[in-house]
Amino acid sequence: MRLKLRTTEYGEFALDNESQNYKLQISQFRSNTSTAGDSLSSSCDNANRISFSIYDHDHDYDNLFYNNCALTYHGAW
Repeated sequence: MRLKLRTTEYGEFALDNESQNYKLQISQFRSNTSTAGDSLSSSCDNANRISFSIYDHDHDYDNLFYNNCALTYHGAW
């Protein structure tokens, strides 16, 4: 079996506390050391400054394209 792993590096990465629904805070994408690209903050599905969601607790209502990322992508941000 052969696995190819890719990485993405940010200069700043943080999660807010529970009262903020674990909002993701990322910045300073490091393109010179990343092999996967900036998929968390550069696309229309931008996860930066979006709160963590699960299927029955939708906290990503800031996202204009999808009602609930956890349902759409089977993930959380």
